[in-house]
Amino acid sequence: MILVSGPEPQRSIFEKLLLAQLHQINGIVLLVRGLPGKGSVVEQKNILIKDHLLANELNEAIQRSKLVIARAGYTTIMDLVKLQQQALLIPTPGQTEQEYLAQYLAEQKIFYTIEQDKFMLDKVLQAVKTNLHIPFIDMQRYKKIIANFIASV
Repeated sequence: MILVSGPEPQRSIFEKLLLAQLHQINGIVLLVRGLPGKGSVVEQKNILIKDHLLANELNEAIQRSKLVIARAGYTTIMDLVKLQQQALLIPTPGQTEQEYLAQYLAEQKIFYTIEQDKFMLDKVLQAVKTNLHIPFIDMQRYKKIIANFIASV
């Protein structure tokens, strides 16, 4: 599953980058474009593209996915942690809080991350196989991570 979101033009740049490389994946890919208020659905070979999912549909899709590729937004990260889903985080270029969170969570071995301009799907999927972790965080560790983050800003 791939969640494309964020401000333009980076949202569209990320989507085009992904669509150009998704033919390399064996299996079904759900790409959610992050365009609330729209409702188009497009099917291309093994790729299902939806503009938006309701919260319950999004949670179900995340839980059914083997891997989620998403931006490193705070809400997305919290959803992934709550659902204990493995993910590859691609911070939105220029969004320093996403860049920081993605790097910090990668150092803590909670998620894998790569910058958008270095994203090459085939190489990333190979690297992810050995670097993914289930993001289970007990409440004490969660509170410590958040406190450290707040203290650092």
